[in-house]
Amino acid sequence: MGVESLSVDVGYVVRCGNGSVERYLGGAALKCGNANYYVTPLNPPREVELHRYITSMVLTSTALYVGYYTRPGLVDVLDINTLDVVHTFKAPSGHDRVSALVLSNTALYVGYWAKPCIVDMIDSNTLEVVRTFEAPSGHYDVHALVLSSTALYVAYDTAPGIVDMLDLNTLDMINTFKAPYGHDLITALAASSTALYVGYRSHPGIIDVLNLNTLKRIRTFNAQSEYDKIHALVLTSTALYVGYGTYPGIIDVLDPNTLDVVRTFKAPSGYDEIRALALSSTALYVVYIIDPAIIDVLNPSTLDLVIDVSPCCGGFVVSNGGSSIIHRFDGVYTITPINNDSIRVGDRMYSFIKTS
Repeated sequence: MGVESLSVDVGYVVRCGNGSVERYLGGAALKCGNANYYVTPLNPPREVELHRYITSMVLTSTALYVGYYTRPGLVDVLDINTLDVVHTFKAPSGHDRVSALVLSNTALYVGYWAKPCIVDMIDSNTLEVVRTFEAPSGHYDVHALVLSSTALYVAYDTAPGIVDMLDLNTLDMINTFKAPYGHDLITALAASSTALYVGYRSHPGIIDVLNLNTLKRIRTFNAQSEYDKIHALVLTSTALYVGYGTYPGIIDVLDPNTLDVVRTFKAPSGYDEIRALALSSTALYVVYIIDPAIIDVLNPSTLDLVIDVSPCCGGFVVSNGGSSIIHRFDGVYTITPINNDSIRVGDRMYSFIKTS
């Protein structure tokens, strides 16, 4: 199966703060003093300095929205062809540390690691705040956002887990789901036209399927005893891909209607803790938390390995070239000093690099 022009031998260009330039291939080591963040598409190389600690990204056909772990939060909008920063959104005071982004046709929704929790609704063109949702006490730290045609679902890093359902236009709270005891720390959400899938960082992993409107539980999936910490969910009409934080990484493919396990992928030894999944029409991209980073590219139907990529210096964030977003962190809640995040757009891979 072909994977467009993804290749392990494409060079990266990184400009360091001390003025030196290093070009490297695949998994070669990068050592660079006093470096800043730069964005480097591989065909051809360009460089744009970014703010620190990328936590989340949303990709469209014309723009890349990048959220940062700053106080207060920042979102840059980049032209995906030139990588010029077109707009920057600076959040109001107290709207700290962007944790999740999701984009509708008219608005960008920004979640924060704030206490109590905050979600801003932003005009996607002007980056002006349209309205703000302040969660009730105890709804701390937005960990995931997902949209349906009528609602925004906000998941929190609480024990047990909590999901708020908000009106897309007013951000008024419509409903709240409070998970059963032991269904702790929501780390992933996915939505179909009828159901909301809620993944937990529990031991072993748990997925609750909720009615999209009532938030009543329809069914629950309990992973095998050693399949811990669900870190990623990707949904199609026929499959739900579930990535676990295991050693090495594991993916279950579930029937989205019955939650029966259809197929399982077990990564090679040392390919630890799946942190993100992204799906295109031809490939499933699998991201691990290891250093140097590895992306496995799998056949989405068979889960056979097609290719793996071992870039330098940390983990990856990958998109399928459409409007989907995958985000992840080095570790569950922290970002390590050496960090390399990338996003794939058609036949390009964008690399977000910081070295210390």
